[in-house]
Amino acid sequence: MEDIYVRFKEYIREHRLLKSGEVVLMSLSAGKDSMAMADLFIRYRDECPLELRGFHLNHMMRGDESLRDESFVKEFLEQYGIPFRCDRFDFSAGTPGGVSFEDYARRVRYEKLRDYATAAGADKIATAHNRDDTVETVLMRIFQGTGISGLGGIRPLRDNIIRPLLDFSSREIYTYLQFRGLPWREDASNGENVYLRNYVRNAVIPGMEDRFPRLRDSVHSLSLVAADTVSLIDELIIAKYGDLWRREGEGRIIIEAERYCHDRRLLFHVLSRAFGELGVFSGTGILREIWKRTGTGRTHEILYESSEISTRKTLHGSMPVIIVEKNTPPEVTGDWEYRITLDRDDILLDMPEPGLRIRVFSAGYDVFQVHYRDKGFIFVDAGDNVDYIVIRNRRHGDRIRLGGTPRRVKKLLIDNKTSPRDKERVPLLVIRSEIAAFMPGFIMDSMNRTGDSFKVSGEGKKILAIQVMGK
Repeated sequence: MEDIYVRFKEYIREHRLLKSGEVVLMSLSAGKDSMAMADLFIRYRDECPLELRGFHLNHMMRGDESLRDESFVKEFLEQYGIPFRCDRFDFSAGTPGGVSFEDYARRVRYEKLRDYATAAGADKIATAHNRDDTVETVLMRIFQGTGISGLGGIRPLRDNIIRPLLDFSSREIYTYLQFRGLPWREDASNGENVYLRNYVRNAVIPGMEDRFPRLRDSVHSLSLVAADTVSLIDELIIAKYGDLWRREGEGRIIIEAERYCHDRRLLFHVLSRAFGELGVFSGTGILREIWKRTGTGRTHEILYESSEISTRKTLHGSMPVIIVEKNTPPEVTGDWEYRITLDRDDILLDMPEPGLRIRVFSAGYDVFQVHYRDKGFIFVDAGDNVDYIVIRNRRHGDRIRLGGTPRRVKKLLIDNKTSPRDKERVPLLVIRSEIAAFMPGFIMDSMNRTGDSFKVSGEGKKILAIQVMGK
């Protein structure tokens, strides 16, 4: 069984998962895989200087059993002086519309892992996915209509997330735990086939293994060959066309449309790779739908949208692009609002929720004439005796009067083909409890709108300007 520890070290070195001195946040469930990973890391830090942290998410779905899992992980790590954090999230309240429990739980878990990694100064997040997880993932993707990119299965390294157990089967991990005399806890819900992965694990694979005894090895081998093939295709495309895309932050990829929209095969490959880069699976049905919509000739269009990701065609400056963007989970969006007292003629304000830095200032009519069509500005006639303004995101029932007709903000956002994430980021300007301006241009390539009562009609008026200074 020392062979497993040796292979663990070799796998980390082969895939360059860690550097000496890094801080590693281990995601631990209390099950077999995570407890084996914790033990292997504890041994490894004696050879390679590492700082270890532990994280456990209590799903609060199994009453006292969930609390025992939490205590089990905490007590195990305390023996080795490893700092530990547990977050509790009540999944029994259900999931947002259109999102499965499995997907929702995964999204919340990674969101909280990233938050704690940032707070703890962790360089890497380690999860305990093993070879059997790869086999299950590949089979599920085949059943759901994957292309070659999806056959690559689970990657050992994506962003700062490492998966050092991908070389080991569940059987090997079980044997290692027994050999080392390590405890773990069983999750009774793993036997419930209502969840897709459990069904594939407990029913599909055992049934297929009766006829194909080497099924797991064969699927795992397929995933390795597919990953190498995709890597080779990437290199050939980059050699001919340049970079596949450019990243903006953690959750957004920008693809130059003119490079790839002339060839269905190219677009399928680049899009499926972009989805995978953001940790989202894309079936061939989704890619076919996107391909059809790219040929409509419209400059701005939603190509695909789900609770997890959105893909849209738009302009980035004057360049046609396809933006693939991971949506913020609904539970972390929330309402935001800023009250700005107009006690100075020039005010700077950072707004983290929409990711904007704005300038609020008194403008002359000459400035208005130069910039009134600029999407980075909005100008309003604020009138007299206005001591403050409010900038906030939308609320239920919001309306703005345009052309003599009250228009629902929700409908304007739909007409602008705004992604679910951006719908909560688009700022509204409120003056005297009335919506004075609708400002999607601050977030995306779209025109801002000024309410009828606040339009600048000529010189001699008190003109209030809001300008985007940074995103």
